[in-house]
Amino acid sequence: MEPSSTEARAAWLYYIGGLTQSEVAQRLGISSVKAHRLITRARNAGLVRVTVHGAIGDCIGLEAELQAKYGIAQCRVVPDLEDNGIAFRAIGAEAASMLAAALEAGQHRVIGFGHGRSVASAVAQLPQLTLTHDVSIISLLGGVPHQRQGTAFNVIYGLAEKTGAETWVMPVPLFANSQEDAAILRRQRGIAEALQLAAETSLSFVGIGEVSYPAFLAATNAIGEADVRSLLAAGAVAELLGNYYNAAGKRVDTAISQRVIAVDPAGLAGRGMVAIASGQSKTAAIRAILHAGFLTGLITDQSTARLLLET
Repeated sequence: MEPSSTEARAAWLYYIGGLTQSEVAQRLGISSVKAHRLITRARNAGLVRVTVHGAIGDCIGLEAELQAKYGIAQCRVVPDLEDNGIAFRAIGAEAASMLAAALEAGQHRVIGFGHGRSVASAVAQLPQLTLTHDVSIISLLGGVPHQRQGTAFNVIYGLAEKTGAETWVMPVPLFANSQEDAAILRRQRGIAEALQLAAETSLSFVGIGEVSYPAFLAATNAIGEADVRSLLAAGAVAELLGNYYNAAGKRVDTAISQRVIAVDPAGLAGRGMVAIASGQSKTAAIRAILHAGFLTGLITDQSTARLLLET
């Protein structure tokens, strides 16, 4: 059996990072006994002698640098792959592994999800789980489906099928027609309850959008080309949960901002928010959201990690 990337991470942290087995367990979110097993398997497989100094070792080094630079508690960097589609699945697989571990550990009562293709990829690669504890899985934003992978509805429905957990959606558009309509919709009984529950998440997985046409929200018809132009004119470079931010990580207040129906990311700051995002075109957006200070974790690839460390 081929050694897993988790074994490589455990071995790198222990032999090269200089952490104790207890510290390795804490970093990976596993028990000390499991950390010991992973390190032993890595050593027996020859991983310490050969692979730790290769691609995985480089990835873990980048993880440590990103954590130090942006003040995040968790970071996962997957090796570069030439095919963009495969690279996309790779970060999704890493997120699925992190999500599965969190669900099986039962440490979170409410887990929230954003939208986007990266989040959808993670859900698609999540194994079928049998949970032994109660957990609520909730969408952090509105977004009726447009038959596109990655919309809020499709993400939550996929999680319901994989976990059997109690799931919540917000059956409203991400953007209302007007500020007045948005206020009315937020007060509706089911929506108000969902927003309140979503604000109680202790772990969430989100995508990061770039501001371009057609980026994800434009491609799903949630916003139009005119909206993109107005956001660019206002200095927006990144989207998170339907909210837009400039390069410094400050929220951009435009007409569209008043129409969004979603949890305010600022309210979840520091509460286990993990972004799944990669790609050269998204680097500015990812950097902006890191500067905003909401995230505690990031899952990305080597090329994107290096770009994020450049400035």
